[in-house]
Amino acid sequence: MNLVALQTGHAKLIEENRNTLQPIVNTIIFCGTHDLPLRGKENDEGVFRDLLKLKIDSGDEILRKHLEKGHKNAQYTSPKIQNEILNICGVLIREKLVDDVKAASAYSILADETADISGKEQLSIGLRYYDQKEKNVKEEFIGFVELQKMDAQTIATEINGFINALNIDVNKCVGQGYDGCATMAGKDGGVQKY
Repeated sequence: MNLVALQTGHAKLIEENRNTLQPIVNTIIFCGTHDLPLRGKENDEGVFRDLLKLKIDSGDEILRKHLEKGHKNAQYTSPKIQNEILNICGVLIREKLVDDVKAASAYSILADETADISGKEQLSIGLRYYDQKEKNVKEEFIGFVELQKMDAQTIATEINGFINALNIDVNKCVGQGYDGCATMAGKDGGVQKY
């Protein structure tokens, strides 16, 4: 077998794998975009699997063949794989948002603290900026930061660390928006001081 045939076979396999994964990834993205749960009370039921069945019923032969004849340990529909795909999508979305913020001439930081279900304090961070491509102001969630302490200096340090980790120029930050509590909003002793 020559090198050209090997490369052609490899390229064909890559294309087949993409065609197999495309409806699965698109279904996960659809569920996420429309705030639909992927799974029900049991891991084998839920909107995700129902939508895959609908795609098969609508004539997606590649997906049908993959789910019926493919290896059970390589169907790419398990909760673990769903979460991995969601995480990859999150990384790609964040990268695009960061690129848009970097392209903007200025931005503002929006932050609010809340406790998660386990009682840990979380800081929700958003960015407000002018999108140069779409010619409008956008306000986007960018991530959560776990807080060890609830004092203004710790919160400010976490925000700065988060923004620096994304390689966003803090000198382009022209505004800050926080909830009304003194720890966050006070100009003399709140986060804005730092």
